[in-house]
Amino acid sequence: MSEIVLFEEFLGVLEDELKRATSQNGNLSLLLIAPDLDPDKPAENPGAGSSSIMDLVDILRDQAAMEGRFVSFGYERLAVIFFRLELKDALAQAEKARILISGSDSVSASSSLASAPGPFSMPSLSMGFSAFPDNGIIAEELADAALEALDRAQKQGGDCLVLADQKTG
Repeated sequence: MSEIVLFEEFLGVLEDELKRATSQNGNLSLLLIAPDLDPDKPAENPGAGSSSIMDLVDILRDQAAMEGRFVSFGYERLAVIFFRLELKDALAQAEKARILISGSDSVSASSSLASAPGPFSMPSLSMGFSAFPDNGIIAEELADAALEALDRAQKQGGDCLVLADQKTG
C-alpha cells in the first residue's frame, strides 16, 4: 500500500500499525527515507516531489523487493513500516535499497528519478531507522527516533543508514 499524507496522518497510520503489532506480538520497525538533494540546486517544481517519491516507491518495491507499508509525508520524505519482519531482515532490505539507488546505473532511465530536471535526479538516500519497542512504544516516540536518526544521516553527508539510539528510561 502506498499513500501520501500529512505528518499528523502518518502518525495515525503508524499508531494503527503499532496496535496491530502489539496485539499480534509482532515486530515493527520504521524506516524514514529522504533523497539527498543538491543544496546548490533549487527545486524547480516543488509539487513534482510527490511523483518522484512514488517512483522511488516503485523502485524500492520492484527492484529492491522491499516489503512494507509505504507512506509519504510532505513531498520529500518516505516512511516504510515493516511489520512482522525480523529487525536484521528489515535492516538488510533498507541497506540493499540504499545501495541500489546510490548506484545510479541501477535506476531505470525511464523513471522520473532518472530524468527529472529537479532535485530528485539520481539521488542517493539518507535513511533513519527505529524499531518497536527499543526506540519507542508509541507512534510519536518511534517517529521522533527515526527522524533523529535521519537527521544524523543527513548531517553525516547522506547516502547512509543510521540506527536510532536505544531508548533509555
